[in-house]
Amino acid sequence: MKLRNLLFLIIITISCSDFSKKEQINKVNKLEKELGKLEQDLMANKIDTLSGLRSAINSVEIRIKNNLYLDTINMAFGKKMDDYKRMRRSLGPIGKSFEQLKMGVIEEKEALKNLKLDIQNGEGERNLYDQHITFESTKIKQLNTLLISYKGSKSEAMEAFRRLHKELDSLSMTLINSTND
Repeated sequence: MKLRNLLFLIIITISCSDFSKKEQINKVNKLEKELGKLEQDLMANKIDTLSGLRSAINSVEIRIKNNLYLDTINMAFGKKMDDYKRMRRSLGPIGKSFEQLKMGVIEEKEALKNLKLDIQNGEGERNLYDQHITFESTKIKQLNTLLISYKGSKSEAMEAFRRLHKELDSLSMTLINSTND
């Protein structure tokens, strides 16, 4: 009788752990899909020509600095130049944020892969799997928050570039032509 009860208890324990195992794997799969969407969004918002932008902006700034001689202060022009310089300085942190997000996604993929393998193989402390899943979910939420911040900064910088570059580039070329004449 005791042997039968013990055997029954073992069978129930094994079948219950299989249910939680499937549930945990489903949670990890869901996190992997969420991370995949985050990665796609990140890559869709990559600034492909970051070094080209920096170079173009620096060229305009140098041409204006070397060829503009004003005897009066033009406040509107000064504000445009200030916004342009601020935008240039923001490109470095934007590029750094992108690289950090990219590395974070790579690290998180690896962590989820390892967690999934641990759950499938029953390795490690099984009672902590749910805590690990929650921890990884929190990390993905943090990556998502960083992505939103990155996209906002990128959008601001690109809007300033579109608004100011053509006008200031044209002015700088005019200054060079008038200096050469």
